[in-house]
Amino acid sequence: MRSGNQLIFKISYLTIGSLFCLTLYFTYSSYALHLKFKTEDKLNHLAAIVNTAATFVDGDAYEQLLQNQKANPEKIENNLLYKKLHHQLQDIYERSQLESPIYFLTYDESAQQFIYGPTSSSVSYFGKSYTQFPEILMERYTEGAVINRYDTENGQWLSAFSPIRNSKGEVVAVLQADSPFCSFWSKALQDLFFNTLLSLMVVLLLAFTLRKYMKRMIQLSSEKELAEEKAEIKSKFLSTMSHEIRTPMNAVIGLTNILLDESPREDQKKNLKTLKFSADLLLTLINDILDYSKLEAGEINLEEINYDLHQLIYNIMDSFRLTAEKKQLPLEIYIDEKVPTHVIGDPVRLSQILTNLVGNAIKFTEQGKVAVHLTMMDQKGERANIRFEVIDTGIGIPEDKFEAIFESFTQADLTTTRKFGGTGLG
Repeated sequence: MRSGNQLIFKISYLTIGSLFCLTLYFTYSSYALHLKFKTEDKLNHLAAIVNTAATFVDGDAYEQLLQNQKANPEKIENNLLYKKLHHQLQDIYERSQLESPIYFLTYDESAQQFIYGPTSSSVSYFGKSYTQFPEILMERYTEGAVINRYDTENGQWLSAFSPIRNSKGEVVAVLQADSPFCSFWSKALQDLFFNTLLSLMVVLLLAFTLRKYMKRMIQLSSEKELAEEKAEIKSKFLSTMSHEIRTPMNAVIGLTNILLDESPREDQKKNLKTLKFSADLLLTLINDILDYSKLEAGEINLEEINYDLHQLIYNIMDSFRLTAEKKQLPLEIYIDEKVPTHVIGDPVRLSQILTNLVGNAIKFTEQGKVAVHLTMMDQKGERANIRFEVIDTGIGIPEDKFEAIFESFTQADLTTTRKFGGTGLG
């Protein structure tokens, strides 16, 4: 049983460990999907901004601006077209709530690099080199594209660009918008950390609960094993003692039968019959005690045999005659004339009950009498309802103790135990 509990304990922990691993897997998968979707949303957002803004830019005018910049670079910030483009980009930047400025880029074929044009930033980068551009910008600047995460000295970025064309269809510049990858990556990472921590707390709680449960299970298992060991010891004891108890009882019954066969006097014969009745009853009770299967089942089946009810009552009272005479208590029997002599039932169980009640009545009565009354309550066909009463003039039982006396090993008053003896099983 203990090895079985240990196996269950290991399986439970393996299950929780597997559950934790699965939780981490799904948490990380959720994080990866969340990051992927957020990245795609951000790229689509950037692409929508630059594609829309590019439609409002006059390519020919921008080309003229570039020529003016080469001729008079110092006066470019006072150029009306420059100011117009700068304010347009600022307006788009503020409306779109981007984290980084929107700007124009022009490819210088002679230098093979991109040059900044007007930006939405208040700081002018116009004419400065754009050196940390990704390769895809070089490959597709005439088409426009989105640029997934790429590295620069300022961190990782997401970008989208759209070409600006003149009236001839030539690309004179690209309009680009950027967003730092860390802006939503850090939030996704926080969610991952929180979900992982939550999963760990749940698993620890499950493990703690399981540990308490398994400790309780092991304790109950140990108690069950101990109870089974005690029951086995009891069973072996009863089996061993069966012959030891039955042998002297059979000897008493056999010797009583021999004495009855030797034509004793009437008073001796009466005493011997009382002895035989009590011995037979005691042997039956011993057999019940030794029948361990009945004890385990918690039940004893009632027999249905034909017996002399009147004689049974007289035999029971005769078995207490000597005890009653010592206390000078008369024993009375009243049997209703409607009560049949022979009935079908279990005489042994009835004898047990009446013997117990009469014995207690005599034990707790100092003066007066003890009587047994049998009254026919009603009869329907072959079924009779007979009332059995054991009446005494003893100390009695207070009404508030009626329920308590039916509990095992309980008596109405502890002082009676010291005076009269007994365990309370009656």
